[in-house]
Amino acid sequence: MSRRYVALIGAPPSAIDRAIAAGAEVGMTCVYQLPWLTVIADPDVQVTFLAEMSGVILGEIFTRSFEDGRTAAARIAAVDELPANVWGGYIGFAQAPEGCSVLRGVSGPNPCYFTPLEDGWGFAPDARLLSQITGWSFAIDWHALGSLLLYRESRPEHTCLSAVRELLPGTMATIGAEGLSVRTIWTPARYIAAKIDAFDDASQKLRDTILATIQAWAQQFERPLLELSGGLDSSIVAAGLATAGSQFRCLSYQASGADLDETDYARCVADHLGASLDKVRPDASAVRLDVSAAAHLPRPLARSFIQETDRLSHEAARRIGADVFFTGNGGDNVFCFLSSIAPVRDRLRTCDIAGSWRTAADVAQVCEVGRWEVLAKTVRRGFRRSAGEEWHWTPDFLANEVVAGACRPPAHPWLAACEQAAPGSRAHVAAILRIQNYLEGHTRLAYAPLIAPLLSQPVIETCLSIPSWQWCAGGQNRAVARAAFADHLPGDILERQSKGSFVGMISRILELRRDQVRTMLLGGLLAQYRLVDCKAIEQQLAPASPVSGRGAGRILGLVDAEAWARSWSS
Repeated sequence: MSRRYVALIGAPPSAIDRAIAAGAEVGMTCVYQLPWLTVIADPDVQVTFLAEMSGVILGEIFTRSFEDGRTAAARIAAVDELPANVWGGYIGFAQAPEGCSVLRGVSGPNPCYFTPLEDGWGFAPDARLLSQITGWSFAIDWHALGSLLLYRESRPEHTCLSAVRELLPGTMATIGAEGLSVRTIWTPARYIAAKIDAFDDASQKLRDTILATIQAWAQQFERPLLELSGGLDSSIVAAGLATAGSQFRCLSYQASGADLDETDYARCVADHLGASLDKVRPDASAVRLDVSAAAHLPRPLARSFIQETDRLSHEAARRIGADVFFTGNGGDNVFCFLSSIAPVRDRLRTCDIAGSWRTAADVAQVCEVGRWEVLAKTVRRGFRRSAGEEWHWTPDFLANEVVAGACRPPAHPWLAACEQAAPGSRAHVAAILRIQNYLEGHTRLAYAPLIAPLLSQPVIETCLSIPSWQWCAGGQNRAVARAAFADHLPGDILERQSKGSFVGMISRILELRRDQVRTMLLGGLLAQYRLVDCKAIEQQLAPASPVSGRGAGRILGLVDAEAWARSWSS
């Protein structure tokens, strides 16, 4: 099931005719047309026509009872009522009294970028398609790119292409006589306020929500391929697929070098659930640094080392005839995996001194420090919160002008709505936003969609309603999720604390391509536009200079940005 669409609002007939012809050249057809709206999409995009108003919804929709939501959505009288009644990976277009409205659902997969045209507006899931169908060209916003390189975790509405903006999840754009305006329809604040106080109630609600959510997604596809590391998050998705009766298969990546090989954990889960498991080994030497998997996106979100996992999962999907990729991505984020004193600060707000003492012990165990150290930090911090602390900056290897001249990203509307929330709750929301940067920029998306069910709206809402201190109860991270699936997964998986990574592979790529990296960064566009510190990079890449795992990751991140910039400058 594809995700490609282009919507034109307020465009003249000549522009519409050109767009329809351009769409036909890449296999897209006009699926909906009114005087004010034209929607061009792939033939297999799920389309729901609105009965109570002029408009259409693209993408999968489910009801709050986890059933097919197309009938319910079609009867909704106003497009801004969708998030309260349905969920899924959808974009809604509708005529409203104040103008033409475009609503992006809370959870994905449903990217939406937009740009002003000579007459009207264009919307699409990627900037390259938007350019291709409308005929408009986009230029790099070098200041925005520098800001993104400094604050890599942020996700502002404005992108790194000067004329392209993102319609953020849960927001609605309205085009009326005064131009385009955006307002937030869904925020986390309501769910943060609706606390589930009892741990057992929280774990039961979480289990029921996750199982129902995964079943709803699984029913949309025939042969899912699940990336299974054997970590808690992907194992929970595996348990959900098995409970749903899905005919899924699993794929696990074998590590090499210093990286932790997780395939034994993956085998443990697959055997427990009766699922088949294939093991593949990524090859660092096969990665191409001059190619960006984000060349179609308005931000350099792709990571070069993911090329290999994408290639291997794509090959596996073709081999078994899979029609969707499932992943446990976002589990750490939605399950409130915080390595900070925030849960203690949150609990102190409730004036529960004894409970705060227990939470301090839990945080100390999770962070592997002493309880008194946790308490001392809590006292020092008090109840203060620094503005913008949710986005950490990374000035490494950036030019002084970038570091000095970049402003903190504007507050995301979800965080702005939670201004008075407890520190742990705000950190939880920021973590859920942070993972959005890792759901795009995958080459395998050209073959089949990628579903991260743990980031679905019902799961997000349930997790936000669970107090931060419950997530670290008993000194275990993601404690509520572990308890929720205690009857579904092997004990070794539920107790597992280690986590795999690709740090060793990243270091190996840099070791193999040091000369190419030096040439790309010292003689590239980032250097030309004075975004990087060439002297620091040259010192780091000297033949005798060792590069740490963090340093290698940062350097390759800049290489990824260079490859992206070249794709939009050529």
